[in-house]
Amino acid sequence: MISAGRIVTVFRKKGRSGEFTKLASEFAPDQFSPVLDQLENEEALIVGMRSGDEWFVITRPYLFLKHMQGRERVRLDAVVGILNNIREHAEGKHHGGTFRLRLRDGATICVKVESGGPYVALWNVFRYLCKMNNPPSNRPLMGRGAAKPTTDDQRPTTPL
Repeated sequence: MISAGRIVTVFRKKGRSGEFTKLASEFAPDQFSPVLDQLENEEALIVGMRSGDEWFVITRPYLFLKHMQGRERVRLDAVVGILNNIREHAEGKHHGGTFRLRLRDGATICVKVESGGPYVALWNVFRYLCKMNNPPSNRPLMGRGAAKPTTDDQRPTTPL
């Protein structure tokens, strides 16, 4: 289960707010009021607003995006991967960048973020989402109950 409090905590502790990207509580209500109408009665946690035509909002169940191509709403539990490589993260941290997020259905969405603390904070929020959406297998790796190795090798083995 993805926790709204945990999302805010990760954003706060693993980065910081910036000029365009902040915790919703740091904005004056009238600053992003045009966006509030489009959130379907969800409480905004993190808001990134460059203009009225380019913004994103993270609520507990959804990531809402508005960009030149249109509007999107994505469930947070559908985010399973970050497709950026290490070089893109380094550039994003210093110059701003775009997160390419892989969704459970194989689609990709892009979230444009300013440089510095907000980039690092959102990178950690997206990593948290990926971790929560890709839990480790419940199967033990070693010991009692571990899966037996599967092989069709029929060669005799000799003890060492």
